[in-house]
This record gives sequence, structure tokens and C-alpha cells, in this order.
Amino acid sequence: MRHNISVLLFSVRNTLFGVDAGQVEELLNIEDVVSSRPFGEECRVRYNARDLQILDFSSRLQLHERSDPWRNFHAAPEKSAFCARNTAAISMLEPSPKVLLTKQKGEGMLRGIYIEYPKQLLSISVGCIHRLPVLMREKKLIEAIWGIALVEGCPIVLVDLERL
Repeated sequence: MRHNISVLLFSVRNTLFGVDAGQVEELLNIEDVVSSRPFGEECRVRYNARDLQILDFSSRLQLHERSDPWRNFHAAPEKSAFCARNTAAISMLEPSPKVLLTKQKGEGMLRGIYIEYPKQLLSISVGCIHRLPVLMREKKLIEAIWGIALVEGCPIVLVDLERL
């Protein structure tokens, strides 16, 4: 019996990242939750009569300059060499900035993760998923990175949203 995991795939600086789709409650258009361009690594807004904390994925993983993590708020989609031949694709996503609204435990503040370039939702065989090598596990700065998936030769960095 084959076991698969649904992964939301997105890219940052031509690197593919994936998160367990089960950790995502909803995928929001950034314009629907933020009326003006925010600055900083995070912002707080009201969404559905609740407070929503939005964290910038790139800043949390230290993937770009700290001057303006929301720099691509209205940017054109990233042109990257994406594994276009991926036959495990379930659906393609609109390549515009999104907020991943994470599943909540309780009635506290909502939490969202800002991503710039969503790609698609994939069904990945657990056999394609590899733990980080021991050296990388010991030296990594970000606890949220838990593994690498190799899908048709394309490495996908797997991130746990609860640890981000």
C-alpha cells in the first residue's frame, strides 16, 4: 500500500519549499487581509473579527535582506526553473502572494504565513521524503525544517508550520 502526504509547494529565491497541507486552514490573497503595504517581519490585522498575526516566511528562514521582507507585495511571479514535468500535481495555484492561514488550536490569535510564490498542491509518496543528514540536523538554525522530498529529481525543503 502506498502512503502519500499532501504538500503545498511554493518557492523562495528559486528554492522549492513544501508544507503539510493538513497544517493549512485556508489560502488567502494578501490583498484580502492587508489593505496597505506592511513593513517588518510581521504584522497584525483584523480578519473575520479576530486578530491575525502574519509572519513573513522568508524572514523567518533568513532567506533575504532584513530591510524589507514584504518587498514583493505586488511583485510579478518569480520566474524559476520549476519541475514542470511533475506528474504528482493535484492542482496549480495562482502565482501571487498569499497568506497561509494555519489551523488553530483553540480560540487564540489567528496565525498566517506570508509566501510570495505558491506553486501547487502535490501528493508526495512518503518514500520520496528523507530526513535531514545528521550534520545538517545538528547545525541547522531553523527547527522548522524537518526533511527533503525528492520528486522527479527536484529537491523540496519540507517545513513544519507549527515550528516556524
